[in-house]
Parts: sequence; C-alpha cells; structure tokens
Amino acid sequence: MLLCYTSGTTGDAKGVRLTHRNLIHDVESFREMITTDAGSTIISYLPYPHVFEQALMGSIMAGGGRIGFFSGNPINLLSDCAAL
Repeated sequence: MLLCYTSGTTGDAKGVRLTHRNLIHDVESFREMITTDAGSTIISYLPYPHVFEQALMGSIMAGGGRIGFFSGNPINLLSDCAAL
C-alpha cells in the first residue's frame, strides 16, 4: 500500500491508500497519453507524496527520461527550468 496525497486546492489536503498495482496502472495510462524517451526531461515541483507527481515521475523513468528538481522557491521556478 502507498499513501498518496492531493494538493488540497479545493480544501484541506487529503490522503488515500493506493495499491502498487493502482500506481503502476496510472504510470501505464500516462505513457499512453504522453511520449517519453531518453531525451525527455521534466522539472519536479509538486511534493513527491502527491499522487500526480508519483505517476508522472514513474512514467518519465519508465521511458528513460530525466527528472530535475526545483530549488523549493516558486519564485525561482523559471530560473530552475533554465538551469535544468
């Protein structure tokens, strides 16, 4: 079991228990919607416990892509992207 969270944009953050099979299904679904390969790069700015972030990172890694992490300050996100 995994414990994943939403961002709480419509209220308080909420946690839910998911099975590993559920997360793998999410990753496979992402891979049908977006094309990733060894040349793909994303910047991670959502907290890792966020379910969308876990599924997106899993799909990028499954395709052999790269993940960069932002500095933690949203004001610097554009410069973090430029550095990546």
